[in-house]
Amino acid sequence: SMTAAELKGMNNFLIFKDEFVELYNCDSRLFASDDRIVDLVFADPPFGMNLDEYEEILMNKCSGHTFLMTNERVLIPFINKYLDKFVRLYAINTVIPNLICNKAPMQLADFVSEFRFGKTRFENTRECFSNLIEAKKIRMMKQYSQNFDKQGSLFAVFIKHFTKEGDLILDPFCGSGTSLLVARKLKRKIIGIELNEKSANHAKLMLYQREFPEL
Repeated sequence: SMTAAELKGMNNFLIFKDEFVELYNCDSRLFASDDRIVDLVFADPPFGMNLDEYEEILMNKCSGHTFLMTNERVLIPFINKYLDKFVRLYAINTVIPNLICNKAPMQLADFVSEFRFGKTRFENTRECFSNLIEAKKIRMMKQYSQNFDKQGSLFAVFIKHFTKEGDLILDPFCGSGTSLLVARKLKRKIIGIELNEKSANHAKLMLYQREFPEL
């Protein structure tokens, strides 16, 4: 539960801000007390998280599209709950290089569900946009031997297709900050929220170093 003092605003948790990025180190449910409505949500919640606890920010804070990336056991009940908003399901063919002993890439499948609020807007219609998307995972933090993050190109696909420059994006579980770097490079505004202090500080370091991922 959150105290009244915490609900007054998120500024106590703001750890980085520039022209395009706001990064908060807190529970993303605090964003429910923020009166802003965003143009796109891209949420990649921690494994096994109960999405129902985050309904307010995932389903009531967006005027455009919300994308939820997790396994099908979590997604299917949530999709059934919001069938009137559900649009389509994407399969992300995830490759984790050198994860198994024979050095062959290990391939896994992640799924992204798309929910729509309001009129659809496609900004980038020249590139093919498929329901099957190839994306590698990359090792982000050397001190976390098993910590893999999404490649920037995965976020770029959705950001470029469903938003325009200057639009506001919310990533409520931004991890080590790849989505923040991508949004800034593409000149979109983004609110990133991360509860884990070590991950949030890593994201802040990357932002201060003005890292720009290859897209």
